[in-house]
Amino acid sequence: MTEQAERQPFWEAQGLPAPGTRMTAPDYFALPETNTRMELIDGVVVYPHWDEETMSPAPTPTHQDIVLRVGAWLLSYARERGGSAHVAPVDVMLPDDAVVQPDVMWRSADSACARTEKRFRGAPELVVEVLSPSTAGFDRGGKYALYERSGVREYWIVDPVHRTLEVWTASEGSMFVRQGAYGAAETLTSPTLSADVDTSIFFDANS
Repeated sequence: MTEQAERQPFWEAQGLPAPGTRMTAPDYFALPETNTRMELIDGVVVYPHWDEETMSPAPTPTHQDIVLRVGAWLLSYARERGGSAHVAPVDVMLPDDAVVQPDVMWRSADSACARTEKRFRGAPELVVEVLSPSTAGFDRGGKYALYERSGVREYWIVDPVHRTLEVWTASEGSMFVRQGAYGAAETLTSPTLSADVDTSIFFDANS
């Protein structure tokens, strides 16, 4: 590989728009197919987990470990009690020209989040985002506000560094209220799932 190729941003190499590019949802869906995590928030292209130093869009192994554990638990829950669980990358179209790829999500059996051939349309009941250094501010800021106003009923924010899981639930006015913050060996109560969850299953002692 030449030095010039090594310096080429990953989006250019894949024929994708640069981060911060403004576009509509139809333009976004017309882009080339890619396995790179990409989202459209407030009409702006965002690459979760993009590391400016390495120019890599890949999440860390610890991040993916937690995504796998949360996804596996929700899949088991869905098989026993209904609904469906999904992990990124899969597009979820929300209002205001927003297209997100939640790390993990769960839809109830009668969810308004409709599954189509290529994507989901509408807000899932439960969304889970696992923080990384490049996404923490956004997951707690712009994406938090988007999920709140789009009608997500419950939002989990998992912090691998501090080994905590925050549960935010929609109030009657649709504003998120923090239901609780839980350590790596505590039991959280999910109002949306009507279930108690031992958080230790999401965190590995060696993570």
